[in-house]
Amino acid sequence: STRKESSAASDVYKRQMEFFPVNENATNAAYHAKASLQLSRLFIGDGRLNDAKMLLESLLQEARVDQVYQALALAQLCQLLGKLERAEEFANARREFQTMYSELGTNNPEAERLIDQTLPAEMRLTLGIDDS
Repeated sequence: STRKESSAASDVYKRQMEFFPVNENATNAAYHAKASLQLSRLFIGDGRLNDAKMLLESLLQEARVDQVYQALALAQLCQLLGKLERAEEFANARREFQTMYSELGTNNPEAERLIDQTLPAEMRLTLGIDDS
């Protein structure tokens, strides 16, 4: 994507995050989480790794965000920490993801399946959740 397209997309995601205040209700929290995940992917694609890291860490601090989105944010954070070669932080985030994923498997198998379908096979393997 060109710099101009990337900047426009970034503006859209930022506006979505502002337009849907995370603390208002569950729907807003979901929109906020989706916009944050998309924006962090965009940052990663643009090489803005620290911006992506701060955004994902901020999303993980939001109490209103559903556990599925938190798990997806953790998965993305693991991928990012791997790129940044932050081995210890990666190991901690991976453990946290595995715990959350395991809890979802027990309490909400449908959510666990959603995560399986959302994450690429290579990422599932890195996270230690690939069944194949």
